[in-house]
Amino acid sequence: MLAEAAGHRRAQADALNAVGWCLAQLGEHLGALAYCERALELLQQLDDRAGEAATWDSLGFAHHHLGRYGRAVQCYERTLELTRDLGDLWGEADTLSRLGDTRHARATPFPAGPTGSGHWTSSRPSTIRTPPPSAPSSSSRNRAHRPETGHPGRTLGRSGVAPPFVR
Repeated sequence: MLAEAAGHRRAQADALNAVGWCLAQLGEHLGALAYCERALELLQQLDDRAGEAATWDSLGFAHHHLGRYGRAVQCYERTLELTRDLGDLWGEADTLSRLGDTRHARATPFPAGPTGSGHWTSSRPSTIRTPPPSAPSSSSRNRAHRPETGHPGRTLGRSGVAPPFVR
């Protein structure tokens, strides 16, 4: 791998996660886990929390599609913790959607929220605004993870169709 030969550990980790994600999309979930676990190890050494969140997301996707719903939930919960710490509201919402899909697949609802209803409620203000497309995100790493830019660490939409790759 070029990034490894050049000594760029962060680029190496990003490439490992991207390969893992692509393998997961091709149905090679065990291979995906191997690449993503290698990426996660590097990202944790580098203290790259945004990259770590994307990789936990990829791991959750692979585990979900292997039918390992309990492990997928753990991965998505770690992703959720990291996205919240980073202030990545889009990533938080995206992760909550996948977490809900995984809990639904294993037929377990979210724990009862503050209302006791079993419905998840956000502790965030309800006036979340989406920045205009031209507004820079807080991190180029976070911007690279959005589906509209073709991030490899995000899942297919509910329709089962990948969002178009935008350069």
